[in-house]
Amino acid sequence: MQLQSNLLIELSFDGLGYRRVPKAAELLFEAVKQSMLKHEIEYSRSELYFSVRRIVVWLNSGEPEEQIISQSTIEIALGDALNQFKRCLSDCWEQVVNVLALYGDELLAVRLSDFEVANWTPDNTGQLLEITSVESYWALMESQGVLIDNREREDYLRKLLAEGAAELGGEISAESLLNEVLISVEKPEVIKVTFPQQHLQFPEQLLRIVLLDNNVFPLYRDGELICRGLVVVDADTVDDERFQALLDKSLAHIANIYHRDLNLKPAVREQMLRATAYKTGLGSLWDKQKRILKQSITIIDLLDAGKQVEEVAEKAARICKADTVTQVCKHFPQMQGHMGEQLAIHLGEPDVVGVAIREHLCPGTYCSKLPHTLVGAVLGIADRLDDICGYYHLDELSFSRYREVKQLFDQIIQIVDSVALDLSLARLLRFSLSLYESQGLVPWQRKDLDKLLKIFLERLGAYLRQQNYGEKSIRALLAVRPTNVYTAIERVKLLDSGEERDLVDDCIAVAAMVEKNCPRGYNYEESAREFLETSAEKDLFELLLVLKDEVESELEQRKFRQALAGLARLKNPLARFTESVHLDFDDMPVTMNRLGLLSEIRELLWEFADFTKLEPTEV
Repeated sequence: MQLQSNLLIELSFDGLGYRRVPKAAELLFEAVKQSMLKHEIEYSRSELYFSVRRIVVWLNSGEPEEQIISQSTIEIALGDALNQFKRCLSDCWEQVVNVLALYGDELLAVRLSDFEVANWTPDNTGQLLEITSVESYWALMESQGVLIDNREREDYLRKLLAEGAAELGGEISAESLLNEVLISVEKPEVIKVTFPQQHLQFPEQLLRIVLLDNNVFPLYRDGELICRGLVVVDADTVDDERFQALLDKSLAHIANIYHRDLNLKPAVREQMLRATAYKTGLGSLWDKQKRILKQSITIIDLLDAGKQVEEVAEKAARICKADTVTQVCKHFPQMQGHMGEQLAIHLGEPDVVGVAIREHLCPGTYCSKLPHTLVGAVLGIADRLDDICGYYHLDELSFSRYREVKQLFDQIIQIVDSVALDLSLARLLRFSLSLYESQGLVPWQRKDLDKLLKIFLERLGAYLRQQNYGEKSIRALLAVRPTNVYTAIERVKLLDSGEERDLVDDCIAVAAMVEKNCPRGYNYEESAREFLETSAEKDLFELLLVLKDEVESELEQRKFRQALAGLARLKNPLARFTESVHLDFDDMPVTMNRLGLLSEIRELLWEFADFTKLEPTEV
């Protein structure tokens, strides 16, 4: 049955936060459409509009049909939809001040237990506007200058901002604030604000954060921030002087605490770090900073990065958490890292130390970029390893902690891949766990490391899939439980490479022959020369002796293609071996020696990957 007239539903709100609006709007939209479908009510088009003041669902009737839908059917359908919305978002429903439901020029009596549908809607000043029909609703909103349509509102808003920026000789860069204003303001108007030139001496990130926090669009000229800005307000509530006064007060307050933070004596800041708990039962932030220092130096040593890099890492690690106790970071957590950089500069440290402190939190909650410096990457890995082990020690990974640990592993993998750091995560995790124990906080056991490595492998697999490596190649790699991100990625590249397909196919053939003739699950003795009888097994034995040293050396030197080529050399000698010898020989020592030889080949293949997980190229 087709709607005979246009249908409009509006929920008016009081105090609904802008972040909650899109979710609430989408849920109401879906609830209305599902209810219409359930009650077999058809319409030609549907539209959704929303702001912090209202959510509007509009259904266009289309061409009328002979069969007429009863008004009561529509009221029941809307009642079902609104009650579903209420059940799903009860906290949002508590902010509803009115429900308006119109069908053409009829007010619908939707059945709600805690609301009576009224024929009014609030304007931007809170005045109640009487509505008599769907058409009058749109006409009245237009006459009031209220832009209900989100697309129309965005186009108009962008036009106002572009014009305002051009008048002040700047450009706007604040898409996140635009999204907030778009939902918060239905009747936009732009006012211009200014601030003293001296505030440009602030770190740009801090000044930008303060401006955005005050709903000011920062302006840039030639890539530099200028001391002018734009504010979008409701046209009915414009007060330029009041807003300028609020901005001046906010900037003065932040300037005061910023300079206080910078001038705090290091000894006092150390006392604050010692007095601030990292996590319950896991020591203080001072303890965490010391663990990060030791882990960072260990990583630098493993990388053999040199004394100069180690000195920079040590300086950065010793103060990397100093900014967490500053007033600036308590006001604006997104300044963590940035404020640490400023503290390092104020203490007279080289720029590279400050950059490393800023970068070590990237990527993270407030930064999507990856570190560009080696010390920033090392510091970031050390910090995240400490967090991972800390979360594990807290409760052995409840669901919420498990999710955070996965995210931290994701970040470590991204960092290691971006800087190509040749590191064993197993070794670093073991050391990080032992650091907690050495501080007398929490002892650890082998099972703790195994659980964390299991999560790491899961996240490594997820990362490789994101990089579009083949699923079989990923499984072949993960089967041998790699703990080094760099070497794992280098190996999966070769497994997935079309250029090295002949070598990979040969290794697949070797693995298949071993699998067919040598069952897994047995502890075979190492093969010995005195039990060799045929020329085929002697040839294979001698080749394996040479290849073991060669392949292991090439893997150690990160010559992965050469190692793959070495493994492929086993194909023909192994084929001759399997064709000419018997593995069910009556002489048990000879038979077990042959199986031991095959088992050693399997172990050597596993240094690279489990080639049984791969399929040969079809001829």
